[in-house]
Formats: sequence, structure tokens, C-alpha cells
Amino acid sequence: MGDKTNCCLSGHANQADKPFTEMEAAQILGVAVQTLRNWRCMQKGPSYHKYGRRVIYMQNGLEDYKRRHRIDPEVHNAE
Repeated sequence: MGDKTNCCLSGHANQADKPFTEMEAAQILGVAVQTLRNWRCMQKGPSYHKYGRRVIYMQNGLEDYKRRHRIDPEVHNAE
């Protein structure tokens, strides 16, 4: 299936909708692949798409997850 599958999964050629494998997503988030698998079983973590056995994380979903879990110490300490 090669590269054609990756470019067409999102339905968009937009770079912000770039698909990532679970290994790539784990590297982006700084966690182990097994952590992503555990999160999926617990219905936690970033959003993903599943095509048969194949799991795809979209760039927008990863960025949204990182944004939601950002902690700003200055804001947090001011409360």
C-alpha cells in the first residue's frame, strides 16, 4: 500500500492533517508505544483512527492533546 495510503487517509493534503503511525505519535508525545496502546484500552490519550488493525494518529489530534495537557507553572502557582 505504501505512501498512497498515508496521503489519502485524512482526505486532505493539508499538512496539519498529516497522519502518524503509533510509533511516530509516541515519539512526538515522548511516551512508549505501549503507553499509547494502554491509553486506547482505557479510552484515554489523543484521538486516533482505526482501520482494521492499523492505528493512525492525526497531527491535529496530537497537537490538541498536547495543548490540553499543558501546565503553565506561573498560572498554576497564581491560583
